[in-house]
Amino acid sequence: MSGKIALMRFGGGFRGDKVYKAQQNGAIGAILFSDPDDIARDGTDEAHVYPNTLWMPNEGVQRGSIMHGDGDPLTPLYPSKKELFKSRTIEQAKKDGALPSIPVLPVSYSTAYQILSRMKGRPAPQPWQGAINVTYKIGPGFQSGEALTISVNGNLKVKKIRNVIGYIRGKDEPDRYVILGNHYDAWVYGSMDPNSGTAILAEVARAMMQTVNETGWRPARTIMFAAWDGEEHGIIGSTEFVEEFTDILRQRAVVYLNMDCLHGNTSLHVGTTPSLYRITMDAAKKIENPSKSEKGKGRETMYDSWVKTFPSGTPGLPNMPVPGGGSDHAAFLTYAGK
Repeated sequence: MSGKIALMRFGGGFRGDKVYKAQQNGAIGAILFSDPDDIARDGTDEAHVYPNTLWMPNEGVQRGSIMHGDGDPLTPLYPSKKELFKSRTIEQAKKDGALPSIPVLPVSYSTAYQILSRMKGRPAPQPWQGAINVTYKIGPGFQSGEALTISVNGNLKVKKIRNVIGYIRGKDEPDRYVILGNHYDAWVYGSMDPNSGTAILAEVARAMMQTVNETGWRPARTIMFAAWDGEEHGIIGSTEFVEEFTDILRQRAVVYLNMDCLHGNTSLHVGTTPSLYRITMDAAKKIENPSKSEKGKGRETMYDSWVKTFPSGTPGLPNMPVPGGGSDHAAFLTYAGK
């Protein structure tokens, strides 16, 4: 791969890891493309893509962080407090592999077609073949002797981000925390990611405060509401919070509940650690099903619809995958251990 531009498909692994591996193997640039097999499964004609359906149109471009690691890349494993902890420069972060040092560009599947249709070399293995109407080839080079140039007009800058934290102090154990979190930054308008979760976080906080003000009720433990910043650029806000307050969180945090993109319509869907399996199922059984159509089918609770829509390998139990990375729960799970 030395001296070549790597053409890589989104999916099957984190995009930042793909870029990192390409860079480690000598690539001088990288192009990431979305394949219709993943993001236009009903076909790429106008009737089957946005705005007529939810699938991505042929000029749509997926985007996302390609940073290798979470949090502030200038202060790995330490809080982003420049006055207290030594930080590295952007150039040092590139040299250490936290930030890419080669140009990287995401493209649409229509642009990927223009590249793939010109490539030479042996055909790619069958699992690598996608839904673009061309035989995917390994390369390198083009049949006509053409060359590919990447032009990326972007600058890396240090900017300030802000987490917004609110809380309702607990009555019995005020120094124990139940934390509800969701990021509020978005790539574009964020109607689904993250505003579906932001709306719920704001409404839960509003409803709880209304109850406190009208009835004097207090939760047994302190409830924290966290609106994280910088998630899309590398899960920065929540990671820095965890790095700064690791010891306190390990001693006092009871649970962290993350929202981000929320499911709608017919069912609940939950990913959680095994220690919360039972309490999550018990809670779902207590919630009346808000869907009239589901209740009409005899599914009276959220749990009933959950088991039906997302069954597990064990009869009668819903699927609850253990969360990986990719959102603001990551540092709580893998760093603080909550």
